[in-house]
Amino acid sequence: MNQKFHTLYFESTRNCNFDCKYCSTGSSRKKQYKDLPTEKIIDRIFKPAKIIGTQFIDFSGGEFLLRKDYKELLAEANKMGFRIGIVTNGSLLNDKVLTEIRN
Repeated sequence: MNQKFHTLYFESTRNCNFDCKYCSTGSSRKKQYKDLPTEKIIDRIFKPAKIIGTQFIDFSGGEFLLRKDYKELLAEANKMGFRIGIVTNGSLLNDKVLTEIRN
């Protein structure tokens, strides 16, 4: 395994529900960005990452939970054997979302 690429910090979207002046990613709610489709993420990012020995995917954004396919991305990453982290501003978290993520 290639230890140099053990973690993929994946900025999955630039869309955000906040508009922080000091955002390090330039994400914003003022402009809607087109996200990369689920299938392309799996084929062009997840699969090559697995091949080179990546073990951990840290999903971020923008606000990762704004992606309509966030559950599908998490499920696929889990199925492929990645350990998973989520960077979120927390504003969209509730018991239902936390249960969905856990499952």
